[in-house]
Amino acid sequence: QTKAAAAIVSKKLEELIAASNQYGEEGAKLIAQSTAFSKLKTLDLTKNAFNKAGIIALATGPGLAGIGKVLFNERDSDDARKALAESKTLANTTVYFRGKQIAKAKS
Repeated sequence: QTKAAAAIVSKKLEELIAASNQYGEEGAKLIAQSTAFSKLKTLDLTKNAFNKAGIIALATGPGLAGIGKVLFNERDSDDARKALAESKTLANTTVYFRGKQIAKAKS
């Protein structure tokens, strides 16, 4: 099923608004390991109750690599914001945290 979902996302979908779903830490870890989203231009992950560990998983896992823009709006955490801003995985991604751009795509 995940391979089929990845094929659909990578071929057709450019923007995914996955806001307000309360994915939490476990959801963040699943997204962080999935390659289904890598062809998206925009992924909105605002208001999903990601904690610091979830945000760090998203910043370091391969799941968000290749996305043009990712939006987060979680509780303010200096560690989480720093992990997103300094992420090598997100080096080619523009990252917004609580409405402010904290990292710009390097490519």
